[in-house]
Amino acid sequence: MQDRFKFRVWDKEKKQYNCGMLIFDYMRGVLDPEKYILEQCTALKDKNGNLIWEGDIVEYKIQGIPKISAIVHWSPDSVHFWKGSQDL
Repeated sequence: MQDRFKFRVWDKEKKQYNCGMLIFDYMRGVLDPEKYILEQCTALKDKNGNLIWEGDIVEYKIQGIPKISAIVHWSPDSVHFWKGSQDL
């Protein structure tokens, strides 16, 4: 669970992630949330051993149900895979 408290920031203008000081600026309210998205690590890993982050799009299959694509949403109590009206 040591990965649970990892964060990254998506820069909407540069279209890239930043894992440095921007995170602290975001949490202090210094950065404009219209330009940046804060994402937390779920501490779960995919089949290739890569960490799964909030906002990632995952595909999964439950027995008897076709494959589903969904967006990962993190909360302190659980990880949710949400398939809604947003385009995946």
